[in-house]
Amino acid sequence: MPLYSRTALFTALVAVVSLVYTVSWLRRVRQRRIFARARGCVEPPHYKHADPLFGLLEMVDMIKAGKSHTFLERIQNLYDKYGNTFVSSPIFGTRTVNTIEPESLESILSSDFQSFAVSTFRKPAMLPFLGDKSIVVLDGHEWKKVRTMYRHGLERDSSQDCARFETYFQQLIQVLPKDGSPVNLIRPFFTLAGDITLDFMFGQEGNTFKRPVEDQDQFYASLQRVQLGCEERYRLGWLADLVPMKDFKRSVKVIHQFLQQHVESALRLGRASDKSGESVTKDPSLSKRRNMLEILAGVSSDRVAIRTGLADILVGGRDTTASLLTDLFFEISKRPDVWEKIREEVSELDGKLPGSKDLSSLTYVKWCIQECKFSCPWCCRLGVKSSI
Repeated sequence: MPLYSRTALFTALVAVVSLVYTVSWLRRVRQRRIFARARGCVEPPHYKHADPLFGLLEMVDMIKAGKSHTFLERIQNLYDKYGNTFVSSPIFGTRTVNTIEPESLESILSSDFQSFAVSTFRKPAMLPFLGDKSIVVLDGHEWKKVRTMYRHGLERDSSQDCARFETYFQQLIQVLPKDGSPVNLIRPFFTLAGDITLDFMFGQEGNTFKRPVEDQDQFYASLQRVQLGCEERYRLGWLADLVPMKDFKRSVKVIHQFLQQHVESALRLGRASDKSGESVTKDPSLSKRRNMLEILAGVSSDRVAIRTGLADILVGGRDTTASLLTDLFFEISKRPDVWEKIREEVSELDGKLPGSKDLSSLTYVKWCIQECKFSCPWCCRLGVKSSI
């Protein structure tokens, strides 16, 4: 084929693709405007950064803010300037609506959840660590399926859990200063949540407060590096795979090896009791088993799926819980009146360990936790259809 013919063919192909993309984009814009006009919606303020075409400079600013620990401060400054809802210029061609409006967040996270999907960049950011079967990166039917499996492990006797938690809580109390001096609760809370989560996952007593265990220390340090690496990969977007990130990859390997040894042990025990090796999916005592590993191994024999489930529980049980506790006590430290109301309500237990009914009766404590949980929500969802 002559060179000019190939060039003409390539040019025509590019022209057709560009035309289809442009027509599709114009159609979406028109549909969005019709939808907004019919419901009386107005366009929110626009935050236009220095690179409005590709958003590369915006990405660089986000990475710098992350490394200087000012990422949340940067976001807060934008909300202070533009209001509760504003639109960012496209980053890698993606138009972003930023909001802290309570009704909008309720719609995204609850009442209109089906209209939103996992963020475009979340899955590639988390893939090396959690894999493609994690509840963090799934949507729709697959998300519900995994959620149902996890719920088996969450349907537990809370009174028994409280007795187990008391052991770890007393260890936490022992490491706090007794002279009333200020204390940074971040590390103690992460240790507390980490020990409880490992107990919940494997049925093994954590003892990090008593004497740090070498493999657990290496595990937690690797987990920290992995989570920071996932954040960086998210900010890098489609450029993430072009950055080597050797420490991140080594840390992922450490975590996978740590979890895999427990997975193999559980599967060996399962094969010893069931020579057929088939997964048990209708076990009536499924929710009564003592740890999450046994529950996951009871519904699947897929090693990667079990490891992914453990990683999901680890991140949710340790980091989410510790972060919530840290935020909660930080806010309470500025509100002595709130602290006194909490003490007054808890004092009704008269020093005894709470049971299920006792926990449900601590109304003010639950309100404080809920208020803290939703005071600084952070989620990134992809709109799959027009919604208000």
